[in-house]
Amino acid sequence: MCRGPDEDWGPMGPVSKRVVIPALYLLGHSIELSLKAFLLHRGLSLENLRLQVGHDLEEALRRAETHDLSLHVRLTSEQREALSHLNQLYRGKELEYIKTGPKVFPGLILINVVAECLVEAVCRLVGRQRWDPR
Repeated sequence: MCRGPDEDWGPMGPVSKRVVIPALYLLGHSIELSLKAFLLHRGLSLENLRLQVGHDLEEALRRAETHDLSLHVRLTSEQREALSHLNQLYRGKELEYIKTGPKVFPGLILINVVAECLVEAVCRLVGRQRWDPR
């Protein structure tokens, strides 16, 4: 089963099991890009991000927090745990390629909140007043 306890109902009704994996991948990518945009804004180089951070969401978060991300976004322990579960799948490319065996999937809704908070905060910092996809 690839749903967490908060996945039975989303804002539009039941969440399909088939959309959870691609949605988690895209949310992971959003989190990665937000954290890297923040770090670039704080003066880290693309080379540094490529070599030392890669696709590791927890490492990107750790570095962002050493550059004062916590002044703009504070993640709860529950959100951090969900991000840790996502990172194991995202960093290992398990959301892109089939890899058999047991997996722990984070709650889709919880990860979506993390992604939205990061996008909002980073957009404010790098010059956009508000991000609105509509």
